[in-house]
Amino acid sequence: MGSSHFGRFTRALQELAYAFSFSFAALCCTAVLGAAPAGKSCGRTLDSDSRPILQAHVSLYSRDSALRFFSESDDSGQYCFDHLPSGNYLLEARAGSLLLALPAEIAVGEKSTSLPDLLLTIAPVSTEVTVTGNGSPQFASETSKELSTIDVAEALSRGQDNLSSAVRDLPGLRVTQTGGPGAFTTIQIRGLRTFDTAVLIDGMQLRDVSSTQADASSFISDLWFADTSRIEVLQGAGASLYGTNSIGGVINMITDQGGGPFHGDLDLQGGMLGQFRGVVHLAGSALHDRLYYSLGGGHVNVTEGIDGDDRYRNTGGLASLNYVVTPRIHVGVRLWGADIFGQLNNTPTAAPSFAPSSTSGPIPACRK
Repeated sequence: MGSSHFGRFTRALQELAYAFSFSFAALCCTAVLGAAPAGKSCGRTLDSDSRPILQAHVSLYSRDSALRFFSESDDSGQYCFDHLPSGNYLLEARAGSLLLALPAEIAVGEKSTSLPDLLLTIAPVSTEVTVTGNGSPQFASETSKELSTIDVAEALSRGQDNLSSAVRDLPGLRVTQTGGPGAFTTIQIRGLRTFDTAVLIDGMQLRDVSSTQADASSFISDLWFADTSRIEVLQGAGASLYGTNSIGGVINMITDQGGGPFHGDLDLQGGMLGQFRGVVHLAGSALHDRLYYSLGGGHVNVTEGIDGDDRYRNTGGLASLNYVVTPRIHVGVRLWGADIFGQLNNTPTAAPSFAPSSTSGPIPACRK
């Protein structure tokens, strides 16, 4: 194969076209639907001693639609959301190892200006809000389907910096890798075929149109974390929600949507096999919390490989931009792409010959 380069620019252009279509529809519908009250709703994040927790990431999921809101607590522990339409919501929060043991279920009215105080503790077992199993936000305990959630921040702390390594320990999954970093990798769920497992990014299926079954097997080894917040793995018949190519299961990579004040991080690593990895991530909000943005980029460079002749490079990134037109209309665009180089051994070993030697005598026949 030598080298392989691919970019997802076609998908990016489709996303831009969708964004412009949604923008036009939003402008047409704004006058009809009207805007809900744009008051600010606030609450606080506290620890077990009632002290404020700063820089806690708070997420709000609408029960009635696909709307999501994100915020971050300030120095006094206060978190706020603007432009909240009335309805039922699921609220979750996290600050490092502190989190809500159970997401809060709240109702927001037309004149609501206060949100509950959130008590964050070190919970041995946490229940997160999931979206893959039902297509709409719900508690993980509410679904009867086999659903596993992986927090990417925790996976990175264990040295699992790509998709295949993060899901390797889940029950029911078989991950096969034919070499070192960047080598061809497949994922099988419940013993079914590799193309029976669908790979999604924010609910949209990732496919290789050049493959026979149009699955994502050729991309799995190249999916490194740059702007991903969590992974949801849905197994069994419940994955039929996503079509015939997911009868084994679904792996949904959910990206960071941004929100809150401007923040970012930089991670640089180096190690064996001549490997270097660098990741930068920036996120926040602007225009009075009406514009959410998130950007992540990374570079992986393996200069040696297992036998010194397996070089691999991967440069890519993810970006998302979401604008709140009205409390019930959000317009967004997501872009992702990568440029990849992978090297195979240039001096393969010839298969040994099993032909009988010309000096050997005839093979005796067997008699009963």
